[in-house]
Amino acid sequence: MWNGIELRTNLQKLDHIVLRSWFEQALDINEEYVDKSPETGFLHSLDYSSEDGYLSLFIDFGTAPVSAFVELLEILRNQGETSVSIGSWGYKC
Repeated sequence: MWNGIELRTNLQKLDHIVLRSWFEQALDINEEYVDKSPETGFLHSLDYSSEDGYLSLFIDFGTAPVSAFVELLEILRNQGETSVSIGSWGYKC
């Protein structure tokens, strides 16, 4: 089980459609996954804000697999991110 984390990136904006699609899949909002084994988990929450020249994503990965984290990093990279920091500076979900 994950704790909440914050990802800070150098992105000024993000394609919200792509982020929402990733989030809905990782959250299993449509209850499409039938495999409820311990290896199959889901996000609990996502919030984001843009301030001080960076985009912050506040994420509670809940029981999501590591692949959800890797997919998010790929999305950010595809959006033009060249820098990301991971921590819990202002986690608020």
